[in-house]
Amino acid sequence: MKKLLPFILIGGAVVFYFLSRGGTAKRIRVYFKDLTFGKMSGLIPEIFARFRIVNPTNTPVSVDSIAGDIYFNQQQLASVQNLSRINIPANSEIVYPIKIQVSAISVLTTIYRWIKNKERVKITFEGSINTTGIVIPIQQTIVQG
Repeated sequence: MKKLLPFILIGGAVVFYFLSRGGTAKRIRVYFKDLTFGKMSGLIPEIFARFRIVNPTNTPVSVDSIAGDIYFNQQQLASVQNLSRINIPANSEIVYPIKIQVSAISVLTTIYRWIKNKERVKITFEGSINTTGIVIPIQQTIVQG
C-alpha cells in the first residue's frame, strides 16, 4: 500500500490540475467590441472585428480559436475565423483584432439596404471561442444610432 501512495497522490494532483484549468476556462469572458477600418485594400478598406477578452482568474489562459459570423442589420456581412493562439495573462484583459474578409459587393449591398431602410446600425456576432478544449458560445449585438 505504501508503494501505491505516491502514484495516488500524483494522479490526484494531475486530475486537480486539469479540473482547475477547465474551471478557469469557463470564467473567461469574451465581448465583441466593434468593427474598425484599416488601410484601403482595393475598393474597400481592411475591416477588423475587435474582441475584448477578459481573464478574471489567477491563472494565465490561452484561447485556441475564435470563429463565427458577423451580421449587419440581420444580413450576414462576413465570417470570422482565427486559429492563432491568444495568450491572456492572469487577472488581465486584451483587445484582439481579427481581420475579416468581406467582398465589395456584400459591403455595397449592405450599405445600400441600410441607407434605403433608414435603420439604426445593428452589428451582431454569433460564434464561439475554444479555450483549453472548452467551447464557449458568443452571441452579442452592438446597436448604434
